[in-house]
Amino acid sequence: MRNRIYLLTPILGFCSFVLLYIIAAALYPGGSDADPQSGGFSVLHNYWCELLSPQAANGAANPGWRVAMTAMILLCLSLAVFWWQVPILFGSCLAHKICIRGAGVISMAITPFLSSRHHDLVITLASIPGIDALMTTFLAFYKDRRYRLVILGAGCLGMIGVNNYVYYTGYGLYALPVLQKATFLLVMIWMSWVTWLVYRHARKR
Repeated sequence: MRNRIYLLTPILGFCSFVLLYIIAAALYPGGSDADPQSGGFSVLHNYWCELLSPQAANGAANPGWRVAMTAMILLCLSLAVFWWQVPILFGSCLAHKICIRGAGVISMAITPFLSSRHHDLVITLASIPGIDALMTTFLAFYKDRRYRLVILGAGCLGMIGVNNYVYYTGYGLYALPVLQKATFLLVMIWMSWVTWLVYRHARKR
């Protein structure tokens, strides 16, 4: 039995992302849509993508944007590795492997462009293959009778849907910064769980 600790790379990437974003948030000068003149980063009012801008919402230079960009790139790489590894759990199903790996990696290749002026378009383009990868993964888990993973994953997908609804309609927009962070936390928990199962499955082979 070989040690396959490298399969835990996504979890390490997630943790590194959180650490770098905490640093970037600490460096953020201030300002948000709710209060452009506020000081510092507000968990209640700032979106995490605001940390990617060289200029803060209050007009000051944002010294932490490179840290945030590094965190974003690291996250996308970690997620690309995650989507590439997930099919290990599904045996020899070639269709699942192609769909999950292809759609997942394409989604992560698009996501780093969130900091561009085409923010809304990037969200849409990244979401389409991302949701495809998620739905294919849910189907594979359902066929394998991994119902708890399906339920938690469906909860993640539901929260992503609520985020998009609020973002595009404007209803309840005041709650979106907190909802965004809660959704991210739940998704990372689900993905870390799946990563751990991939690791355990690979060690048994």
